[in-house]
Amino acid sequence: RPPRSTLFPYTTLFRSTYSKSDVVAEDSHNIILTADNITLDNRLEIKKKIYLTNQKELSKDKKLTKNDIFICFSSGSKSHIGKFAFIDTDLPYYAGGFMGIIRVDNKFVNSKFLYSVLNDSQIRQNIKNLATGNNINNLSADFKNLYVPLPPLDIQQKIVDEIEGVEKICTTSANIIKLNIKNIVDILNSLDRKSTRLNSSHRCIS
Repeated sequence: RPPRSTLFPYTTLFRSTYSKSDVVAEDSHNIILTADNITLDNRLEIKKKIYLTNQKELSKDKKLTKNDIFICFSSGSKSHIGKFAFIDTDLPYYAGGFMGIIRVDNKFVNSKFLYSVLNDSQIRQNIKNLATGNNINNLSADFKNLYVPLPPLDIQQKIVDEIEGVEKICTTSANIIKLNIKNIVDILNSLDRKSTRLNSSHRCIS
């Protein structure tokens, strides 16, 4: 079994809040993302952007950058609390209200490894168990004391390499399936058009 450690020594947490009075209807340079942009299976899927006035000065620490883990720290919905997504490239967006960022010390922790560990069903449940509050669920300060497996950095990288290899195979297979489905639909549509023309020509002859 690999050694275990709390998140505390090797990560920095950035929590984010904003005032509703800062929200504007028109596009701006200050774009924040909320929990709506994280799927229930912990992937980033941008579908809702909130714009804040350009006069609002946002901390650069709250900007989503490559290797961040974007997480929902507070929510009225228990299904949202503790959702997180891996950020694989620098983004022009900031963590929104009730959201936060887990940023690792890469001398000790591979962020993709940590993301994979947090996706373990038992650890996900442990995170949800840290939620407190009546109307609004909040991840308590004990989040940083969450225990996770933490093997040496080179082992972490090997595990990530294996995971990414499997993900690549899955993505390739999914793309092949989508292409085959499209080809089948095209063939069926072509057959349907031919059938329609044949029926039409038979009616004309009769």
